[in-house]
Amino acid sequence: MARKQTTSPKAGDRIIVEWHDILENPTGSAAEAKPARLRSLAYFVAWRGRGKHRQLVTTNCYEMDTGESYGCCSYPAGCVLSVELLE
Repeated sequence: MARKQTTSPKAGDRIIVEWHDILENPTGSAAEAKPARLRSLAYFVAWRGRGKHRQLVTTNCYEMDTGESYGCCSYPAGCVLSVELLE
């Protein structure tokens, strides 16, 4: 069950990230141009950087014994709408 973030997630926590992403409109209709609102299930790695360079880093696979991550994603902080921890 997902809940709103009340504490900072730790490396390896399962999270749901909701973010805005670029969406290309192949028809070229300016009236229909808007960003996509997406959700992803992932493992939290870290918040990195500061200011305009801040980013959320997640992974699809997290090796619990070694701490290695595979399939990493980076979200610019300004695009992240929410981070929910999974219990």
